Amino acid sequence: MRLFSGSFFWIACYTSTNKLLNKDEYYRRETFGAPLVDTICFRCPKRLGVFLRTQAIIEGVNASAVIRRMVTQQCQLEGYDPDGC
Repeated sequence: MRLFSGSFFWIACYTSTNKLLNKDEYYRRETFGAPLVDTICFRCPKRLGVFLRTQAIIEGVNASAVIRRMVTQQCQLEGYDPDGC
């Protein structure tokens, strides 16, 4: 099963109403969402780790925020609803 498809790297993400959010709006809404109480660690290739850390520097956030954004948008394509509805 491939978790990260080509659409994984979209710049915008969808809300549950399929409204596009830009990165800044995603990070702003994240602070008002559910508390971050679960931790999942994963191994990744060095190039992907460098990409994620570089993307975090570009966006001015930490790498875990970038990973959450990218995983959330991919999961939304698979049916996940971040608003819990």
